[in-house]
Formats: sequence, structure tokens, C-alpha cells
Amino acid sequence: IALFEKRSHVTNQQTRFIRYPGARDGDSGVVALVALALIDFLRAEPDDQHEELRTQLNQYLNFLVSLRRSDQHFHRKYLARSGVGWGLASPYFDGEILLALSKAARYAGRTDLKDQCLRSAEAMYQTYVQEAVQERQDAPATKGFFQWGSMAFLELHDAQWDEEQPFAQRTVDLAHWMIDVHDVLQRRRNTAYAHEGIACAYHLACQVEDAAAAKKFRSALEQGLAKLTSWQVGSPTASQYLRGTLKYDTSCQGGVLGADKSPWLRIDTTQHQMHAVILARRYVWK
Repeated sequence: IALFEKRSHVTNQQTRFIRYPGARDGDSGVVALVALALIDFLRAEPDDQHEELRTQLNQYLNFLVSLRRSDQHFHRKYLARSGVGWGLASPYFDGEILLALSKAARYAGRTDLKDQCLRSAEAMYQTYVQEAVQERQDAPATKGFFQWGSMAFLELHDAQWDEEQPFAQRTVDLAHWMIDVHDVLQRRRNTAYAHEGIACAYHLACQVEDAAAAKKFRSALEQGLAKLTSWQVGSPTASQYLRGTLKYDTSCQGGVLGADKSPWLRIDTTQHQMHAVILARRYVWK
């Protein structure tokens, strides 16, 4: 948190954005992830503490709102000098921003963001999900939006802000797409990102009493996470490659391979996988 505070800039409009030394542009997804970290940290802390961090969070959120495009998506880039957004949207960053705004509206007192969340969720569904699901297209943009969009749709469903409540069914449809069209269980690289979304879809399938979908998603989680757990350094079910070939020091304990025969450990791969496990424990294996 201190690092990002040091690397951020506050404007006269009370917006805050990340400004890395020497960079011409910034990525909107970085700001969304910092906001998400602050939201979850502050949810766990007493209300009368960390007032400065609450101020920072609101400034980051104000900045994300300033990146909104006329089509209800968000600029993926902004000028590091001024914070002015530019360019196209990104399915990854759109999903991250939607999740940050949705959680802020629910848990951080930013109820002013509700309508923005609903408008952007509808626009993103139409852009990234609808055609791929209906036409069974393995679209890269749908994969990019999948886990962030699924987590955001879960927040929007549980918030009950929309009378029509389309978000549970849309998340269930997305999970069917991930399993049947993207064929996630046959992928050879780490697919923890997908299991974050599938765990959300399991929870929502139970909510709408779709027993067949819930059974399917649970099976996918059991198969997928069993494989991925065998790629974790120090796992009691570690793969033969991990047990017999690789030698890591203790600082690598808990790290996760990006593929069955790839020795490299990436922090984001580990984070996605551990979050998938957290969600599976929360919603499936209670």
C-alpha cells in the first residue's frame, strides 16, 4: 500500500492514479487492482481507523469513473502526466474496474456508483459475452473478461440492485462457455483464472436452483483444482515433475507452476490459484 501511495498522483479534482517513474502511460487495470486491495483491507479493519486509506480509495475510485467512455466501457490507458484516459477498452481491465466499482458500492459506502455499475455491466455483457455464448465462439475477449466479469456479476446479483436480475444466469452461461467451448479442463497451462469464475457460477447456480449446472461446475472444480494443486510447490499431491526434477528453496514454498513441465513461478499465477481455492472453499466445500 505504501508503494502505491508513493507512486500515485492526486489531481485538483480529487482523483488519484498510479504514475510510474519514466512511464508515458498508465494501465487502468493497475488502479482497479489497488482499489480492490484497499476495499478488502478496509473491510477487515475497524471503522474508526485508516481514514487516510479511505480517502485514497475514494480518490482511486473517482479516477476510475473519470476513465469511463461514452459506450460505458473504460479506457485501458491514461497519460501518466495528466491522468487523461485514451484509447480502446480492454476486457481484462473492464472486468477489473467493474468488480472494483461494484465492491466499492456494496462495501465502501459508494452507493453513488450503483447506476454506473449496472450500465457498464450491461455494456460489457453485450460486448464480451453475448455473441460468444450464443454462437459458441471461443473468443479471446470473452476469456479475458471471464473471471473478473463473473466475480462482478456475483456482486451485482447478491446486491439485488436490478429488478430483472440477469446476472446469475449470465454467470452460469459464461461458465458453460468456459467448460464446453473454451474447453478449460483440457488446457495444458495453468487455468486458475477460470476456476475463480466457475466457483462463482457454482454459487449462483445454487442460488437459482439449477442443480444440473451446479453439479457440472462442482465436477469441473474438483478436476481442475486437483490438477492445479499438484503443480504447487510443497503440495502433498505434488506432481512427479515437482517431486523428482525441480529443487526450490524455502522461499518458493506455495508457488505454483504455470504449466505441468514449466519451472517458472509467477506471483499472479499463485494469486489466481489461491483465490480460486478460497472461493471454492467459500462456496463449494464449506
